[in-house]
Amino acid sequence: MGRRSKIEDHPQSEEIIKRLASGEEYSKIVEDYPNIRYQDLDYYARNKLPEILSKSNDLKALADEI
Repeated sequence: MGRRSKIEDHPQSEEIIKRLASGEEYSKIVEDYPNIRYQDLDYYARNKLPEILSKSNDLKALADEI
């Protein structure tokens, strides 16, 4: 099992993941969640999000809308 990211451990992880999946700019997400850094979002988007999108029809549909 891989290590959990700061995004996964965040109390509002679902919202953050949805925003990443929609393609929202990192800077806007960081404004709303100051304890999350740009690097945390980038790591999650590159290393974890693709696998989640492949498993979740809801998130995949959201990402396809952009």
